[in-house]
Amino acid sequence: MEWATLPKFTLRTIANLEFSTSLKAKTCDKLQSPQLQLGSDYLQKEIERQKQIHQEIVIAVENQKQ
Repeated sequence: MEWATLPKFTLRTIANLEFSTSLKAKTCDKLQSPQLQLGSDYLQKEIERQKQIHQEIVIAVENQKQ
């Protein structure tokens, strides 16, 4: 399984979308905005870039002292 994160700008754009029938055109424009800015092959480029980066394993231990 592979994990990665999206830039905060992209996440904020998605989080701020308003879904209603009256704003349908505006929402569609906002959804297309990242594609226009980053390119339609952004995901493939990002996957290839991630392959070039040294991967680290993070192990978290939660203190469950009761």
